[in-house]
Formats: sequence, C-alpha cells, structure tokens
Amino acid sequence: MVYSHLWEGAILPTWFAEDVVGSVGTLFSSVTVLLCLLPAIDALRRQYARQTADSDPKIVAVQGAGGFLTRADFDLGAIVGRGAFAFVQLATRKGCPGHAPLALKISPKREVIRLRRVEHVQNERRILTEITHPFIISLVSTFQDETHIFMLMEYADGGDLRSLIDEEDRLSSDSAQVYSAELCLALQYLHGLQILHRDLKPENVLIDSEGCVKLADFGFAKILNASDKAWSLCGTPEYLAPEIILSRGHGKGVDWWALGILIFEMLAGYTPFCNGSPADVYKRVLAEAIDYPSHFDVAASDLIAQLLARDEVGRLGCQSDGAESVKRHMWYTRIDWEELVCGKDVSSYPMGATSNATLHQSESDSEADIPYNSSARSSSEGVFRGFQSDGAESVKRHMWYTRIDWEELVCGKDVSSYPMRATSNVTLHQSESDSEADIPYNSSARSSSDGVFRGF
Repeated sequence: MVYSHLWEGAILPTWFAEDVVGSVGTLFSSVTVLLCLLPAIDALRRQYARQTADSDPKIVAVQGAGGFLTRADFDLGAIVGRGAFAFVQLATRKGCPGHAPLALKISPKREVIRLRRVEHVQNERRILTEITHPFIISLVSTFQDETHIFMLMEYADGGDLRSLIDEEDRLSSDSAQVYSAELCLALQYLHGLQILHRDLKPENVLIDSEGCVKLADFGFAKILNASDKAWSLCGTPEYLAPEIILSRGHGKGVDWWALGILIFEMLAGYTPFCNGSPADVYKRVLAEAIDYPSHFDVAASDLIAQLLARDEVGRLGCQSDGAESVKRHMWYTRIDWEELVCGKDVSSYPMGATSNATLHQSESDSEADIPYNSSARSSSEGVFRGFQSDGAESVKRHMWYTRIDWEELVCGKDVSSYPMRATSNVTLHQSESDSEADIPYNSSARSSSDGVFRGF
C-alpha cells in the first residue's frame, strides 16, 4: 500500500485522502446550489404565506374584459377618504351586489406628477405588494387608465383613529393600549423587512369591523438598510422626530417617536407639541419639555417619555432588540402579545370603535362632485407601465379567497356554500381628515408623463 499524505503527524493512505477531498468537493457544490436557490425559496415562502393566510372572502372577482380590471368593472359608492392628490371611494364588483365593498384609491396622474409624488406612489405599490400583516392594510390589485391610477385595497369600515379621537375627545387607557400594541406589532414587522413607514398619525390608522387597526398610506415609506440613513424631510410636523427636523439623517427611530406622539394624543386628545405654525412646532419638539396631563398614569407617562427621547440612541425601540423593548414595558402588562398577533381574543380588550360606525359624509362628498370623464385622453401611456399587474388574477390570489374554489365558482357550482354578507346596511366613517381642496375626477386635461410611472 502506498502512503503519500500526512495529516496531524499520521500517515494516511492515498485512497482515504481522495475520498475526503471528494466529499468536501461534493459538500461545497451542494452549499453553492443551496445559496443559488435561496431567492426562489424565499419567493415561494412569501407566496405560500399569502395563500394560506386565514381570512374571509369579501367579494367575488370575475375576470375583466381582456383579462384586466378596469374602473368600469366596479360600481363606485361614497367617497370615504381624501388626500393631497388622491381620493378613496367604495368599490363593489359589478354583478356582486351582495358582497362587502373594497376601497378604491384613485389618483389623477397629472396631480401626482405636478406634486412630485411619482416615487411615493411607486413605493407604496411596491411595498404593499410585498407585505402581509393583520394590522396593515392589504393591497388587492392595481390598474390604470389613460388619466388615473387605481389601487384596490381592503376596506376598513370602522373609520380612522382621527375620527375616533375627535368623537371621543380622548380614548381610554385600555383602548389606547390595544391600538398602540397592534401598531407596535405592525412596526416590528415592517422594521424586520427594513421598511420605514415615516408617516404614522391618526389619519393613517384605520379601524376594521372587528375593532383592530390597519396601518395605511405608505406614500412616504422607504426601504432602508440597517446601516444606512434617510435624509428626506417628510411627514407631518407634529409627528416629526428631531433628527428629521435637524436633517441629521434618520432611521427606524422616527416611527417609534411617532408612536409616542400618537399614544400621547390618544390619551390626551391633542399632540404634545401642537402650537400654531410648523416652525413653532419644530421649536417645541427640539427644546420644550412635555407637559403630561394629570389623568395620565405613571406607566403611560414613562413609556411616552422613553419613546420621545430626543437622542435616537436612547429612544425606546432603537436598541438592539428593537420592538421587544417596547413590548416589555410595564404599560403593556395586560397585553398578551401572542394572542394579539394571532388575532385571538381581541374582543376581550375594550375598544373605542365598533363595526356600527356611522357615515360622516358632507353633501360635497357625493360622487357627482368627482365626475369620471373617460372621453378625454392623456399622453401618459407608458408612464404607469406595469401598474396594470395581472388584472383579476392578482385579486383571485389574494388571501381573502383562500377557501374559494374558482373552477367550481365559475361553473356555478357550490356558490350557496359560501356565506354571503349583505352590504346594504354598511355605514362608514370618512377618513383622511387632512384633505386638501376637492380633486375632481376630470380626465379632460392631458399630461406629458410618458415613462414616468413605469412599473404601474
């Protein structure tokens, strides 16, 4: 026998050394293949998570003409929200009057371009397409026509937190605990994906029929690596963290600061630094001590003080364990985080909102004020390319429809086995009280936005 290899002072036979080298090579090749497959495995994981999520069906989606959804496929109802350049209307799939409505966000392309919100709209679509969480609003599908872009989302029929605070003057400690705990879980999920929301405020916190929060409006959201910082001055003055105001660069800490402001507002009925002009608000944010109302308990005041630490390094939620440090705070002693994240026993916590919310709509909010004039064409073809998505197929794949057998449904079989819910008694709150001037749905003006909205 020939010996030619030495290992740790021992003489090894040639055949043994060759076997070892061969095994190492095989292992290295297997690891390489596994690393190459990781992106595909992650994509399958995301798809499986969406398909297996527990949820009840809301509407029946039927393939639109030509395989794509259009505005003509829906009956539009009351306007339930307005923003700087968009408005939200109730939308029910034509031919399905007995099913609950969705929310259709309509944005005029010309206004989006004029207000330089193209990137914001693109980011919102991209992020909402990739995330699924029980306390974050779900995007069902997107589509467009020549003058407008449309985002079809689930409808939270309990109104928004702004309307609730205004109606109640201030919320009970129990309600504020539950709402803020659900938002904490939503932020923990987003931050785990390196997503900053950057616009947490009552207008962007919707309430569903079960009394749970739905974080909405991802126009200012940003995907940011853990080691990077964002520099944009964005958000609402009363909720801006000091590092945004001072242009020092910011990260996930801005969301925890905004949560502290929101908790204070829920308990007090007003924000801690409210004062006239934005410049005055910024001065108070940077220098003024917080004046806590006498009815605040010690635990709530301590949590708010830690969330509103002006130094981001010492701010609660900004440490290495992130949201866990917030969840461990004594103010949340009564919260069962596992039950909360699974959507269990939420009804056991007293809530300030119910599914019997009343409709708050002024006469000027009627559909007639926003005419859908499809006769006028714009030159924005290609601007929102990709926003059409895959039409009704994206609706059919949504987690709401996990239990639907589409082949049986389209053949008219077993439809009676799916419980229907009438919507004639649905009542609403109007959201987004920070609306600006009315934005009529008027497509008569043409835009020169070719290529700007590519990806829609």
